[in-house]
Amino acid sequence: MKSSGHKANHTLVLGWGNELRGDDGAGRAAARAVADRQWPQVLVEELHQLTPEWAAHFAHVQRVIFLDACRAGQFPDGPACLDAPWQSHVCVQPLQPMPRGETPHSVHRVSPAYLLALANELYGARPEAWWIGIPLMQAEWGTTFSPQTSAAIAAAVDACGDLITGTVSRDKEREMVQAERNSV
Repeated sequence: MKSSGHKANHTLVLGWGNELRGDDGAGRAAARAVADRQWPQVLVEELHQLTPEWAAHFAHVQRVIFLDACRAGQFPDGPACLDAPWQSHVCVQPLQPMPRGETPHSVHRVSPAYLLALANELYGARPEAWWIGIPLMQAEWGTTFSPQTSAAIAAAVDACGDLITGTVSRDKEREMVQAERNSV
């Protein structure tokens, strides 16, 4: 990733997952679709997994959007999404860095919240951060997505576009999450 050294309204989109385990590759598929849209000042990377080295890149962007597939309620060190509507759409949540002094649940897995904390601690970077969770319905060996996840990939790309273009603000998103909680 190249940067001119200043934050020229750049957004970094990171999509990750294992493309050989069915729906687990949905984050990468969504990242490719975001890249195909060719939004200006948007950098897109697809990864097998998050690694600590990505924290350095956060110092050069204003916003980071994380795309990942996961089962409802099984996202360590990250936001808890609602179980009821989970299978019908994506979960969009603002992210904060992991609180100082906390450690990740696993030394073999890096979470977005941990990367944000690392970026803040090492580089003084605090980009706006969002997590878009894509429903993971099956993770069997294979490269085919379940019908629910296939539909959710398109919804994730749209949600990413809303964040990139400023269509969804943090306040509006919090209102949407609260409305969903009240309806459950």
